[in-house]
Amino acid sequence: RHMDVCDVHRGGATQREVLVFAIPHDTIMRYVTLLRKMKLEVVGVHTAPHALVHSFSHLNRQNSDRAVVNCYVNVGWSNTLVAIAHGSNIVFARQIDVGGRHFDEQISQALRCDIAAARSHRLTMGEMAERVDAPAAATAMMGVAAARAASGGGEDHGDRSMATPASNAGITDEHLRDLHLLELLDVLGDEISMSIRYHKGLFPDAAIERLIFLGGESRQIWLCRHLTRQLGLPAQLGDPLSRFHPAVGLETPGLDLGEPQPGWAVACG
Repeated sequence: RHMDVCDVHRGGATQREVLVFAIPHDTIMRYVTLLRKMKLEVVGVHTAPHALVHSFSHLNRQNSDRAVVNCYVNVGWSNTLVAIAHGSNIVFARQIDVGGRHFDEQISQALRCDIAAARSHRLTMGEMAERVDAPAAATAMMGVAAARAASGGGEDHGDRSMATPASNAGITDEHLRDLHLLELLDVLGDEISMSIRYHKGLFPDAAIERLIFLGGESRQIWLCRHLTRQLGLPAQLGDPLSRFHPAVGLETPGLDLGEPQPGWAVACG
């Protein structure tokens, strides 16, 4: 599938910038086979970038919201998905092959332990780092909506951000270097930075207002803060479940709806 983005001028000629989305055929067929065994009918396929941005489309319903430029960074287990949108309109999407699994592999090599122990160590690092206030993070995206409504679409005074934090308590660059993580973080930051520069080349007058971190691995606040400092942009932790109101008495084992759930962005979308 493809979608048109904008006209570009290269080599004295006007060309069309196009986003192309592709999925391996065998991957599609595995899902189709699985769903048929469950006696479900497939009626459509949606791309992850579209679902990611659509999970926050309720914040971009006004005409003025089309001028709002956000960079969504979905840090997952196997890769990181970057999507830049003007309002709800995607203008850039890219997959970076760096995710939680790669961090665990580096820690495993540094500590000479198995992957399970490495992941446990990484989760402990998340507990060491100074955390974003949970209630504020859980309503971060709703805070943006409320601020726009109150200010007529102007500055987001209610934005609970993680912009340029002073420190990652207990998580120093030396510690990250000892675990072989600093270089991997720099690679991820550089790839995101290149994506932002590419967008600027296409739309020089449309500056990105904020990074919105999503994906299960973005719960590692130290990781988000490191990238925030490296990229030099305001950032916040997105929570697509914050606007959902579960039924009274509903049990959700393993899922605490009182905490931010950035990993559910693609599913919600």
